[in-house]
Amino acid sequence: MKKLKLIFEKLQDRGRVRRIVTNWKTEVKEWFLALIIGVAVIALIRTTLFTTYHIHGDSMLPTLHSQDQVVVSLLSSVEAGDVVIVERDNEKDIVKRVIGIPGDTLQFQEDGVYRNGEKVNETYLQDREWSFEQMTITLQEDAYFVMGDNRDQSLDSRELGTFSSKEIVGEVKLVYFPFTHLSWIHY
Repeated sequence: MKKLKLIFEKLQDRGRVRRIVTNWKTEVKEWFLALIIGVAVIALIRTTLFTTYHIHGDSMLPTLHSQDQVVVSLLSSVEAGDVVIVERDNEKDIVKRVIGIPGDTLQFQEDGVYRNGEKVNETYLQDREWSFEQMTITLQEDAYFVMGDNRDQSLDSRELGTFSSKEIVGEVKLVYFPFTHLSWIHY
């Protein structure tokens, strides 16, 4: 009888071990599935809604500083005054402010930039005095004219020409790092 009792207890212990192993395997499968779903959701969001960029250079001072890290909306419609990331063929992406959109006529005069005959209020400029060539340009269909806020230190549409909507990655919405620069970007 004792032997039978010992055999019965061992069988019960094996059943407990099986349940523990089965529960552990189920738990691992559930965590793995949750991890895969989480990564897929993050990848979907990063490719369709927003992404992040690291700013290099001082062409957007004082709005953006070199080493700022920003959130870029991939869904925003581009308007004059927006700060955008622009792709350049085989070059690093650049960050600039949209000065003119398709159909706009831009005039660069001694006292500033005029869009469609109205002076652009450029309160974001670091240095009010900047060297420029006086000119007038009318933007064709799908042509965006961009410039840096630090005009004398900016490689932009004045030298590179206009950019198409396909070359505009998205609109910079937020500086999130360093925390001392934390701010919404708006015009």
